[in-house]
Amino acid sequence: SSAASDVYKRQIMTILKGREIALSAIFPNSKFFIVGVEPYYKYDSATNKRTDLIEGYRYELIESTKFTHIPLKVPNMAAVITADELDKRIEAGEQVFVTLKGAYLKMYYSPKTKNFEDSVFASSLHLCDDAEIELD
Repeated sequence: SSAASDVYKRQIMTILKGREIALSAIFPNSKFFIVGVEPYYKYDSATNKRTDLIEGYRYELIESTKFTHIPLKVPNMAAVITADELDKRIEAGEQVFVTLKGAYLKMYYSPKTKNFEDSVFASSLHLCDDAEIELD
C-alpha cells in the first residue's frame, strides 16, 4: 500500500540521512571501469550560478558484477584521463579500470525528482590494470 511505502521511506530517511556508507560495503568484490569523464564546476553560493572554477571531475563508472552505473565525483584532483584518451581506449576495445580511495555514498531526497538519489564521492581515483584493482 501507499501508506506502508511512505512509512518505509521515512524509516530509510531517518536511518541513512546524512550518513556516509563505504562503497566497498555495497560492492565488496567489484571492479570499476570508466566510461565517461568531465569536469564539474564550483557554484557561487551568493548567486547560485556556476563559476569557471573547476571543483573536480565527475566520472561515469560501471561496476563489473551487475554493471551498475555509478556517477562518481572526485573533488580537488586533476583528471586521471582526458575524455579523448578515454574514448580512444574504449574504441580500441579496452576497459579502463580504476582504484578508488575513500569512496562513499550518501543518500538524499531530491525535491526536483521527488525521489531518493545517491551521491557518490571518492577522495582519489587512479588508473590501474585489472590485476591491481582494490577498493578502499
